[in-house]
Amino acid sequence: MTIFLLLIVSLLLSQCTNVETRNSALCYLSYRPAPELLEFAQELAEDAMQYGVEIFIMVDDDNFNVSAINASSNVRLLQISREKCLRHNYHKAINLGGIAY
Repeated sequence: MTIFLLLIVSLLLSQCTNVETRNSALCYLSYRPAPELLEFAQELAEDAMQYGVEIFIMVDDDNFNVSAINASSNVRLLQISREKCLRHNYHKAINLGGIAY
């Protein structure tokens, strides 16, 4: 239900936003992208092409096989390994009440 609401809000925001530049991007952050997110991103990417907006989905799970996803060429899936993030000190970025995620 939460994913559905987020998708609707992002759709409404993308339709209300007047994109002036041709160097814009929209990136969804996901641990494992749900089929609904992939479908929505592909539909959005078709419309976004005319405004020069690129659509990305960042996948956080290292065990998720990005190459197995049959996404359109308009949606780019990104995945950065945990080791690479640690090497560049991108870890424990979220701290909620003493618990670092």
